[in-house]
Amino acid sequence: MKKTLLTLSAFALFGLNSNAQKLNFQTRGQNSELIQKKTSSVEKQVTATLVCNTAFVAGSTMDLNFTFTPSTTDGEYIANFVMTFPTGIIPNVSGTNTNPFMAVNLGQPAAPLTISGQNASWISGNSTFGGIETDAGTVDFTVNVTIGGSVSGDQTAAFDILGDGYSGLPTSIQGSVNIADNNVPFVDAKVVATGVNANHDRNDGKIHPTSNCELSNLPVACRIANLGNTPISNFPVSYQFNGGTAVTETVTSTINAGDSLWYYFTTQIATITQDAHALRSYVTVQSDINFANDTSVVINFANSISTDLSAGAYTNSLSNLYDVFSLRRGWLGAGSQFGISTSSFKSAPWGLFFSPSVVGGAPAGTYTSYVLTACVDVVAGDSYVVKYFRKANTSSNTAVTVNGQTAILTGETTVLAALDTIRAFTAITPNIGTGAWELDSTIYVATTSGTRYFAIAGRAETTGTTQAPLLVGNVRIDDIEVYKLSGVGLEENTTSNFSIFPNPSNDIVTVTLSDELYNGTIRLMSTEGKVIESREFTNSAAQTFDVKSLNSGVYFFQVGNTTQKVIIQ
Repeated sequence: MKKTLLTLSAFALFGLNSNAQKLNFQTRGQNSELIQKKTSSVEKQVTATLVCNTAFVAGSTMDLNFTFTPSTTDGEYIANFVMTFPTGIIPNVSGTNTNPFMAVNLGQPAAPLTISGQNASWISGNSTFGGIETDAGTVDFTVNVTIGGSVSGDQTAAFDILGDGYSGLPTSIQGSVNIADNNVPFVDAKVVATGVNANHDRNDGKIHPTSNCELSNLPVACRIANLGNTPISNFPVSYQFNGGTAVTETVTSTINAGDSLWYYFTTQIATITQDAHALRSYVTVQSDINFANDTSVVINFANSISTDLSAGAYTNSLSNLYDVFSLRRGWLGAGSQFGISTSSFKSAPWGLFFSPSVVGGAPAGTYTSYVLTACVDVVAGDSYVVKYFRKANTSSNTAVTVNGQTAILTGETTVLAALDTIRAFTAITPNIGTGAWELDSTIYVATTSGTRYFAIAGRAETTGTTQAPLLVGNVRIDDIEVYKLSGVGLEENTTSNFSIFPNPSNDIVTVTLSDELYNGTIRLMSTEGKVIESREFTNSAAQTFDVKSLNSGVYFFQVGNTTQKVIIQ
């Protein structure tokens, strides 16, 4: 039977559960900005599927696990989601119920589970503006139920969805979901995830990403779960690369009911161009009762050819899909990755966006997320400028304080914990959505020659509650560039946007800008590129530096992309 591809708004390296790892192209807060820009909707574009992943046991109280997959193409959200269980299956007020449907970041209330008779419902907002998001990908949730002792055979629960209309009549969707009887043998195989370019040899059941630089002979793996109550084995498994001819192999191992395994394809992807690529995997198991979960979400990744910085600059303005997927996004500890914003950017059409918030479901705390460039080649002793633009949008809620910081790191691998900080975290000045972006940069002097990566880290804190947020994070990044300063170490630019007086000097040096409205960083550095002192210009025409304690010799001031020599006597 032809496999059904679930269409999700996921641009990510791995197709993981959306509760565990935010992989959606639009993030909750970013989508809020998109909603504010829309005015009307002619077609109602909410769709949804619902799958029960648990077989019931008659005469028991148990958890039923469901997978809900909503989607939208025009920004319509859901106001009401109601499930009606059949006679003999009663949802419980108490128990291990979960509430997966969180409100968006525009003041909508959360959507807690409400039980009334045979109905389990989640309601947020109203038919004008719903609070249940439809662009976060697949969501898993649990309802605790009591099963009557005489219930037998597969059961059917109905569900009803009401959209928010989005300035028109709301979408109304009615559907049903099968709840299998555990006493009746059934098969339900699910492809949970697809992984590429990974180290599978740590024996911990996980996919570990490596690099995305100059890839060839790329390994592919997928995780297969048996959601049925019957062992499965000797069935086809396939992957499809860029929509081409499927590669099909056979899973000979036995997967018992409730278990899962990683299958590692023996056929690798041999040739990969420098471009954005798409991959999915799927299984074909005889008598499978649920074909909707047999295919993984499509994962997108890029193959990059290392940029020789001696020959040219590395730039990424997120102007196309290759730019998006060539950036590796990840985090350490609790958190989530940078999302892609279609409404807030310095250069169209996209920008990077990281916004931990209690309103968006993040527990109060501090979160750090990273964006790594594609690979570049450097030469020991040469100096390189790493620059990008950043921003933190202010909130329309005057009771909320917005915060965000960024730092710059580098390393020879993409392992986040192994990166070295070359510019410490500094705070971003919050600005309105249409306000200016800040330029941030540093100079890195290569200690070894070879291939390496640079990273921008965003850090932000969130406090308060869903209904009363106090502090929310907001970090935006765009237009990343890495390029070599001319010569070995630092050299003076032939043209400059600032002047130094007196020069030579042994006391106080004044740096005067030719552009009085410059907002950025000025650095005093040694000839090796070591930053001796760094300051921020904010609409200031001049800065003074006390150089009496410096040893005699040649030093440099750097403003933006230009450097100028100063002699200390």
